Amino acid sequence: MNIDELKALSKEELFELAEQGNWHASLHIAREYRKGEVLPHNLEEAVKWYHTAASQMDEKALFSEGASMYKIGKYELASIFWLEGANRDDARCQACLAELYEKGQGVTQNYYEAERWFFASANQGYDSGQYGLGVLYYNKNRLTDARNWFQKAAEQGHLDAQKVLNERFDGGRSLPSGGQGRSMSGIISVVIVIILLIAFVSCVGRL
Repeated sequence: MNIDELKALSKEELFELAEQGNWHASLHIAREYRKGEVLPHNLEEAVKWYHTAASQMDEKALFSEGASMYKIGKYELASIFWLEGANRDDARCQACLAELYEKGQGVTQNYYEAERWFFASANQGYDSGQYGLGVLYYNKNRLTDARNWFQKAAEQGHLDAQKVLNERFDGGRSLPSGGQGRSMSGIISVVIVIILLIAFVSCVGRL
């Protein structure tokens, strides 16, 4: 139903339709409670009806409605729809929800939850989930894990992942300076010093 058809309904018809499982009606009720025009302003009721609408939507609608809320800065409402979708194993909703947790938008910032949902999305092969997990690991200095997930995303054509690999991981072939790369360089240096010392001792022994 479009917005004009919903507005033409009486309150009784609107609520009856929502109770029959029509998410368009439930979402309209939530919005009206939030605006306080047709229905009395009541944020608690609005949130309840947003949850009702989310439970009635399919995964495509959940992702789209979450994205619409995110674009206008309604992060808490976006989290309602993306959480519902994430719990249904929708990879797009999982990646978006992970980003909310990573940034603390609409939810309490929680890197554990961010990693959990990015991993769930990435494990389904969603390139944005793989890229997001790569960024999370990169910021934790888990460079090998980061490179692996950037590589997976890049192979699917994710442009940001390709750029990161080329600029910071030499096209995916090596680690950037620092982290594991720096540790390996240190090990090589120690080995070289030991070899030189052995050679020096041998020379002295022959004198």
